[in-house]
Amino acid sequence: YPAEYTVGYKSGPRAAVLIDTSENDKALAYSLGGMGHLHCLDAKTGKVIWKRDLATEYDIEMPRWGIAASPLIEGDLLFLQIGGKPVSLPSTNTQGKSVGGPSMMMPVI
Repeated sequence: YPAEYTVGYKSGPRAAVLIDTSENDKALAYSLGGMGHLHCLDAKTGKVIWKRDLATEYDIEMPRWGIAASPLIEGDLLFLQIGGKPVSLPSTNTQGKSVGGPSMMMPVI
């Protein structure tokens, strides 16, 4: 997807794509781009299932290197470390809806 970089390091993504194969009949890929674009894709076809612009939603004061932390999944929760306001770590369910409250660190699982 096209994304204009406005950070100091202009090349490439920062975080690894998370592949979730917990459901036997499908594999989902969660991608968090350097500018805060979160995508859920069908890992086999690449079709976008849902997407969110976290930089806008959470008023991120973008660091010069952009967003660099990979998503973390536990059950149907997707944890994201993005440094936004009012939360640093929003939790999202695997359907792309915000859940839970603010947190400043990754959970211990």
